[in-house]
Amino acid sequence: MNSKRSLLLSAVFAIGTLGVAQAGEMQVINEEELDDVSAQGLQVIDNDNRHFAEINGQNNNLDSVQLNDNAQMEATAGGIINSAKSSINAAVNILIDGPGEDDGDPPPSDPDKSFSHTFSQTNLQTAMNHVNTANNAYAEEEIAIAFNLNKETQTVNNNGDIVDQDNNNNSVQLNDNAQMESSALMLENAAISAANSGMNVFVANTVSGTEGYQTNVQVAKNMGNYAEAQTGEAPLAVAGNAELGVTQDINNVYGSEVDDEFVPNRIVDQDNNNNSAQLNDNAQREASGVLISNLANSAYNHAFNVMSMGDVSESSLMQTNTQTAESHLNIAKAEAANGRALAGNVNKQTQNVKNAEGVFEGELLEIVDQDNNNNSVQLNDNAQREASGLDVTNSAVSAGNTGINVMAAKSVSSSNMVQSNYQNARNFDNEAQTYTGNVESNDVAVAGNLELAGEPGQYVHTVHANIDDQNNNNNSVQLNGNAQMEFSALSAINMAQSAVNSGVNIIFVDGAVDGSAIAQTNNQYASNHNNFANADALAIAINLNKQRQIIDNCFCSDLSDTDQDNNMNSVQLNDNAQRAASGWTIVNAATSAVNAGSNIAVVNGVVSNSVVTQTNVQTSVNFSNQASGNTAIAGNAEVGTSFFVPITPGF
Repeated sequence: MNSKRSLLLSAVFAIGTLGVAQAGEMQVINEEELDDVSAQGLQVIDNDNRHFAEINGQNNNLDSVQLNDNAQMEATAGGIINSAKSSINAAVNILIDGPGEDDGDPPPSDPDKSFSHTFSQTNLQTAMNHVNTANNAYAEEEIAIAFNLNKETQTVNNNGDIVDQDNNNNSVQLNDNAQMESSALMLENAAISAANSGMNVFVANTVSGTEGYQTNVQVAKNMGNYAEAQTGEAPLAVAGNAELGVTQDINNVYGSEVDDEFVPNRIVDQDNNNNSAQLNDNAQREASGVLISNLANSAYNHAFNVMSMGDVSESSLMQTNTQTAESHLNIAKAEAANGRALAGNVNKQTQNVKNAEGVFEGELLEIVDQDNNNNSVQLNDNAQREASGLDVTNSAVSAGNTGINVMAAKSVSSSNMVQSNYQNARNFDNEAQTYTGNVESNDVAVAGNLELAGEPGQYVHTVHANIDDQNNNNNSVQLNGNAQMEFSALSAINMAQSAVNSGVNIIFVDGAVDGSAIAQTNNQYASNHNNFANADALAIAINLNKQRQIIDNCFCSDLSDTDQDNNMNSVQLNDNAQRAASGWTIVNAATSAVNAGSNIAVVNGVVSNSVVTQTNVQTSVNFSNQASGNTAIAGNAEVGTSFFVPITPGF
């Protein structure tokens, strides 16, 4: 194991657990000790079938959603939800006042029909997935630990020809026309995520003397932990998520002896998805819905408020979306003398793929098509082509909110119309606090995201192989082969390792606006990989090895006719992807913090004696660390130089 990484791992947790004075007594973790713990895994697949038959159609899914072979093709429903190890809420409130002869064409045409009442449509939704809280405020113990340990580890070992193999870890994968031409108000696929979807619809003809409220209040928390230890002389608070080994480890063996002769293996089609969303082969093509969502290891809120009316007079109408999405947010507090607070995510996003390692035997393993996605979104081969929806979202390891408010009227007089989106998205943020103001305190606060297992980040090591087509995506968004071509959405988001808010307020008046007030507001906060540590003595806030990709194509590999895409914290669109797509907001985000706020007011008639106010308040923070203490360390770091394995003749 790299000594720098061992030393840092030992130092960080020794200081946090033992205190500054004792930290020097901690020994560096050696390779043998690391192996003792990193061999653990929730799903282990061993295929050693070289002497029998090829691997033809093997799906290895851990906490994942996978749809194949026309699954849910042309399905129709109010809601279609496929969920694995997730917390999901979906609610629809519909109020139609006095339908006319044609129910399909609201509002009704009856000029004598008038709505004159108070109405309120509300969705209050809280989705929590793998959220832990530890508080010793009313106990004598000095320790509070809130933690998710070894929840996402997948290991696959292959020795044999692979015709078709999908390895999904905390991922969503749709193949072979899955959900093609399907139709639903809400079409959702979620793996190890927390998601809320709320929809309020009000339809009426003339609206007079009415107070109307449409409200969505949504909280989605995924993999969040809170620990508070305030009692004792040296309390310890630990909040976090950790895998003791590599999150996804794929080992494709070079070959083996068959009848005393070495035969290299062959990989025809292999997809390795770790915390990723992948759509292939017409998946969700021509699908339609108000909401189309594919979430992997994410927290997301979707909210829609719609009012469709005729003439509006002497009324007050309000639409509000208040949304909080938090993914992998950890808070630890030990605010006492000599307190120790640790908040972090460790080894949550490491993918190792090893192809044909070993001694060269004169022939090469052949890789025809291999996709390696780590914390990424990948759409291939007409996926979501010609799909349509108000909100289309593909998310991997992210936190996001989409809020859409729509008011439509023939005319407005002596009325108030208010639309508001309040959105807070936090992804991989950590807070650790031990500060008390005691200058003699030997306290420590550590907040961070660290990858320290195996080769951190994404490591693809190909030794003796001929590569035809290989995509390696780390914290990235990649669209290929007509993906999302000619598709349409009001808000479309593809995001990987990001925090994104999308708020859209639309008011459309076909006639005049007189003596009225119209207000539209988007207030948005997006925070991604930000750490805060506050202590009297030592404070550390850091992101370590979070943006690392190593693609090792050794000299004996044949790359002369290779199509290889290596994307790191990137967005890549190929081969007509998103060609002729249409939408008000289209966001492709990789390792980012993004706010998209739109206020749209369209009046076809005359505006008189009226006030129109439009406001966007936006804050985005990305990979920012704050440390406050007598000794303070804050930053983003990639530790180590080269992890390439030297290949020499005869190796």
